[in-house]
Amino acid sequence: MKKTLTLTIAAAMMVGSLHARTWTSAEGNKTFKGDYVSHTDEFVTVTKGFKKVRFKISMLSEADRKWLDEKKAEASKEPEPKSNDELGKIGEKIADKLSVLDGDKFKDHTLSGKPEYYLIYFTASW
Repeated sequence: MKKTLTLTIAAAMMVGSLHARTWTSAEGNKTFKGDYVSHTDEFVTVTKGFKKVRFKISMLSEADRKWLDEKKAEASKEPEPKSNDELGKIGEKIADKLSVLDGDKFKDHTLSGKPEYYLIYFTASW
């Protein structure tokens, strides 16, 4: 039992690190891997392992700052709402009931097209 749990946790950590971005200091002599969470005009927040780290954008390389600018431009583009015909039958039913986790808060989400697949999660408490 302990061995299975340990292997599961190790596998989850390895998968998480596959999506991590390599961040470089402004001087170019230090790097670390971390997952992007969010940023403001002055600060960026990333997760490094299970820990959230927040630091000034001015400490990052020019390439990382450019990447953050591109990320900001992507976020500012609002997807055009699609008609229900383009969302599919399940999409029609869930289109106005979706939320997305943004940092530590939920916000409303709009489908931008028919999903390729659906993940349905059901839980009950007796």
